[in-house]
Amino acid sequence: MMRGWSILFWVAAAFNVIIGLALMIFPGDDIGHDFDPGTLPVRAMGWFIAVFGVGYAMVANAPDRHHGIVKLGVIGKLGFVVLMLAAWSSAVIPTSQFVTSLLDLPWAAAFLIFLRREARS
Repeated sequence: MMRGWSILFWVAAAFNVIIGLALMIFPGDDIGHDFDPGTLPVRAMGWFIAVFGVGYAMVANAPDRHHGIVKLGVIGKLGFVVLMLAAWSSAVIPTSQFVTSLLDLPWAAAFLIFLRREARS
């Protein structure tokens, strides 16, 4: 089953790297303009999302050796959804942004299934 897990983590890696790079390169309405310091939080978030993607690529290469990275992934994905829920419930972000954050829930579930099924004895 490790091959199946490797595929899952390669897809997770690609997902995070693509989303992260998109946020770093296109953080808002400043596409094609000079660097706007106001976009730094979005660009930084993109960086960290991409870094998580690199971690998932490490897991994909050796799923049996990188359970700690997967645990961090679960914490990151669930924590992000909770933060977005708090922001949405306080009317800080629109519903569309909160709903988009829910894309992390299936990933967190898959990672938890991996950790449970592949738990070290």
